[in-house]
Amino acid sequence: MALSAPFAVAQRAPEVLSVEAAQTDQYTRLTFRAASGAVTATPIADGAAVDLLFPRTLSVDLAELRSTPPRFLRAIERLNRPDGRLALRLTLQEGVRFRQFNEAGAQVIDLLAPSDQGPPPAQVRGPVQITETRDATEIRVIWSRPVRASVFQRGEAAWMVFDQAGALDVRASRRAGRRHSAMSSVAVQDGVALRVALSAESSVSARTEGGAWILRLANDKPSREAAPVRRDLGADGRGRLVVDFGRDGVVRTVRDPVLEDTFLAGLLDGPIEGVDVQRSAPEAIIAPSVHGSLIAMRAPNVTARFESGALIVSSAPQAATSVTANYTPKEASLGVASRLDLTDHQNVPEDLVLDRRAELERRAAMEGMARGSSARARMELARFLIAHELSAEALGALKVAAINQPQLTYDPGYRLMRGVANAMLGRTKDAEADLGVSGLANDPVAALWRGYVAGGNGNWEPAQRNLERGRDALQKQSKLHRARFLTMLSEAAIANRDFAAAAAITATAEEHADQTPYSDKARLLRAMVTREGGDARAALDVFNHLMQSRDELTAARAALEALQTQRILTEVTPEAFAEGLERLRFRWRGDSYELAVNQALGALYVQLGRWRDGLDVMRASANRFPDHPIGRQLRIDMATVFEALFMDGDADKLEPIQALALYYDFKELTPIGPNGDRLVRALAGRLVGLDLLDQAAELLAYQVEQRLDGMAKAQIASDLALIHLQNGKAERALGALASTRQPRMPANLLSVRRILEAKAQLELGREDVALELVERDRSLDAQRLRADIAWRSKDWPRALSELRALAALAPQEGALSDADRAVILRAGIAAAMADDRTARANLRQAFTSRMAGSPDADGFDIVTSDLEVEGVAIRELADRIAQTDLLDRFMQDLRNRLGAPKAATAPTQPPS
Repeated sequence: MALSAPFAVAQRAPEVLSVEAAQTDQYTRLTFRAASGAVTATPIADGAAVDLLFPRTLSVDLAELRSTPPRFLRAIERLNRPDGRLALRLTLQEGVRFRQFNEAGAQVIDLLAPSDQGPPPAQVRGPVQITETRDATEIRVIWSRPVRASVFQRGEAAWMVFDQAGALDVRASRRAGRRHSAMSSVAVQDGVALRVALSAESSVSARTEGGAWILRLANDKPSREAAPVRRDLGADGRGRLVVDFGRDGVVRTVRDPVLEDTFLAGLLDGPIEGVDVQRSAPEAIIAPSVHGSLIAMRAPNVTARFESGALIVSSAPQAATSVTANYTPKEASLGVASRLDLTDHQNVPEDLVLDRRAELERRAAMEGMARGSSARARMELARFLIAHELSAEALGALKVAAINQPQLTYDPGYRLMRGVANAMLGRTKDAEADLGVSGLANDPVAALWRGYVAGGNGNWEPAQRNLERGRDALQKQSKLHRARFLTMLSEAAIANRDFAAAAAITATAEEHADQTPYSDKARLLRAMVTREGGDARAALDVFNHLMQSRDELTAARAALEALQTQRILTEVTPEAFAEGLERLRFRWRGDSYELAVNQALGALYVQLGRWRDGLDVMRASANRFPDHPIGRQLRIDMATVFEALFMDGDADKLEPIQALALYYDFKELTPIGPNGDRLVRALAGRLVGLDLLDQAAELLAYQVEQRLDGMAKAQIASDLALIHLQNGKAERALGALASTRQPRMPANLLSVRRILEAKAQLELGREDVALELVERDRSLDAQRLRADIAWRSKDWPRALSELRALAALAPQEGALSDADRAVILRAGIAAAMADDRTARANLRQAFTSRMAGSPDADGFDIVTSDLEVEGVAIRELADRIAQTDLLDRFMQDLRNRLGAPKAATAPTQPPS
């Protein structure tokens, strides 16, 4: 390209992996580099061997390394994988350790010489030990001294990550384990991890014993200590997640060899303390963990660190990027030959332009408008009009030409001119349809306009790709068109964070945009590159100057960039930044500028806890620009914020009525699948807490009838039956249970449903049916229900028997709870009604001292004294005590569980 900063043509290399070996006295360095881009590998240590697993298919020549292995390497060989991806096995010499890292897109493996200097890294004293019983599996990892660790479940595997070098010998454990033999040692940044595949029903817990960490896998749900998790704003105004562990730790980067992704682990000393709820933010997710923390990254610039005993997770400011004019485009040029050459018309002297137009219009008129007439003059007129930016007139000429020659609409040259004219008018959909025909795939001018249209729609990757492909055709464009395309290419490079390209292109764009309407825009883009290069102060000066530009869009953009630069320099508080964005919202409407302002404002409102304001701003922009990439991203961000509100507990910070109003105003954001079901269940729990039982039942009934199947349907139906019972609608409770029966339900769920069904039958006066349902159930709740059935049936001897058994379960020490006192009073009344003087005496002897001083002391004295059954005091007491429900505790436990669903799984796609 004949411009001041020419672009070189890049040639694509085949997918080949090269291996370079270098050695010193201390280590041997193996560098794996792919010609087509960055490459990473996951190392898995197994004794003296290290397997390197690459995420894609690569070809590699190992002949030289095999013939003359470098120092500390005994052998290298390629492993066969069924998916075709590359895997290498390095066999190390005795005592050799290794470390791995990425450098400039290359995977580096250092083989470290055995050293006697200083204390050696901690190693496992023996093999990983595994013990299996009928109910649980314990996996013990013994270190020579205490080490920090993190324990968590991720997907279908349990992890123990250790802050010590060394490989874990799991071979003996694989042979010993029957249920959990699928375990492996995974190399971690400055450490090692044990990964154990889980069965579906296993839960994970852990404990420490001296230098040993014990991982326990069982079917029960053990309780554990949990550190509080909160959100706040850092000193730089950026949102962050904070876990208050109260002790220092370290953060390690881990690559999962099965899922082939990367996550962060926060490692702590004992005692055991983890995270019990999920917390989500646009940049990261802190997932539930047994000990330490598990951090899933949603953005590339996430940082995690321990500071004053707290783990802080935040998005780091974009690092200053070294920019240079040495730029080689990624796309090969299509050359200069095009179906649309406007050179002759562009070079017409200004004083002859009107004469040339009049001449071309006269020739076009002479062709007439009869079908089959020549259209050559009208096509030439259209070229002239396009060359001089008269796009609407050009479309008219092309329309008449198609009347004369209908077959022209299939001609690529005709489609190119019509696409260019539509692009000039901003009719992007029509332009995309014409410029995207197969006959124009290799036309450089069509590529330029395709890139321009893609950039206008915010599709920056295809914009840069197409503009680079058409770069050689720029030399045949007018100065105005060159400025148009170069500024768009610069903007695309900045949006794609390709600052090496942006630095070179903006320098060229500034030169060619001089004395054109794009001059100030080119200066704005140049200042943005300067800021990313690390000189924010110089960029701010340019932005402040451009705020007075005659080009109103450039002036508005300069105001936005100046405000954002002030935030980078921490010269503006988050609240002042929000006020500034509010003022800019209505300065310019209708394109990506408006979207950019609203996207920044919505994200800031969410960080400040102004959830409704943030969602309102996002929804307004997403609805106005449904097809724009930022509009689509805003819908994703809205869903993420909405899910965090109701699944991570942020809505608990709001007044209940405010939280419910927020849900109903944005309920279309309810996610599809298990997360959405848990969200609705949590909301139903809040409705129950407000005694809005009809509304809660309506929500859960929709889930049961429309969304759920299998065990999930049976579980939610039990919650629905509970709400119906609390609302006095026993028949509806029976209907919810009867319509959702499933074969082979878990025992705990089956027991809950049976008790709820029996309770509903009892409320309907069917004591015999209720008793039949729970007669063989030995659970405590079933016994309470049997006592209630006998009480309502006035079967006093049986009621006395059940109630005495319940009273015997009361704690032997400490104050009696309200529920325990109610059971004891009922037992006394039943004994009185059954005229069982011995039972009354026994109750009086057992509980007089413990009931003394309680609110029920007088009532207990009456029912256990030697008074007649017909006494007025006993009858009144019986009426009062009958108003309580022995199943209150059971019902309250279910109600509490309804408002505390499990944490949701992580979304795969990060919001911007």
